[in-house]
Amino acid sequence: MGKKRAVLFDFDGTLADSIGIWIEVVEQLLKEGMGLKETVSRDELVGLRKEGIYHAVKKMGIPFYDLLRLVYRGRQSFCKRIDEVAPVRGISDLIHWLKRENYLVGVVTSNSAECVRRFLLKNNMDVFDFMRCGVDLFGKKRVLEGAVRKLGLDRNEVIYVGDEIRDIEAAKDTGIKVIAVTWGFNTEDALCRFNPDYIARDPRDIRLIVSKLN
Repeated sequence: MGKKRAVLFDFDGTLADSIGIWIEVVEQLLKEGMGLKETVSRDELVGLRKEGIYHAVKKMGIPFYDLLRLVYRGRQSFCKRIDEVAPVRGISDLIHWLKRENYLVGVVTSNSAECVRRFLLKNNMDVFDFMRCGVDLFGKKRVLEGAVRKLGLDRNEVIYVGDEIRDIEAAKDTGIKVIAVTWGFNTEDALCRFNPDYIARDPRDIRLIVSKLN
């Protein structure tokens, strides 16, 4: 490979096959009356995959002032179950291939550092050059900008990989390319409405995309 490049990844739904566990966590918060509408069913929770995070929060009836408390409780509950979460099939092979090809790899996520590190260690994926965890739900643009500066790269040398509409928006606002993956939270149709630079339906697609960028 020629000049140095970086591939930054979201965690939940991108590296980790965690959406099912997150749905169960939210269901439990519903039962505890954590400010959510009790009328939201499991089918409705799954249906939120067609929405952006802003619309999903509104549809679930979460007052904005309760959102931070809900996120905190959700992260706590999820982290207790992190050992139940497996990597997305084929993602570990992709990460190790990127390292062999001399790419810098990073994680940018709203999940906790403890949770992410435990997952990476357990699954032989503790090879990342850059990690920024505990990111505000709506603060990825600022963190991506900081990551580009910290890595000392031009924006055209960095690509972000995520599974949500907000990942596409943050990358575009930062001025970096974005690969939207279809195996995570938002559906392919929902992602395509926001015009990602690339769509990946399998981790092998990411390998093909980044190879062509060189």
